[in-house]
Amino acid sequence: SRPEQHDGEAQNDSYDASKSWDILYQTVMMLKNAGNEAMKASSFSLAARRYDKAIRYCSLAYMEVRN
Repeated sequence: SRPEQHDGEAQNDSYDASKSWDILYQTVMMLKNAGNEAMKASSFSLAARRYDKAIRYCSLAYMEVRN
């Protein structure tokens, strides 16, 4: 069957919030590890961008939970 439409967005009954959090966690950890590797390579600007992006993902998730 087709997903139900609500306000122009498809509703998927099989949405799993824990899977979304797992994906977010994996993404943040990947960015953190990439930042660590950039630091080891003395690429400080790249490291800062990776860490900043990881923090932005976390802050967006935090704001979503608060709302």
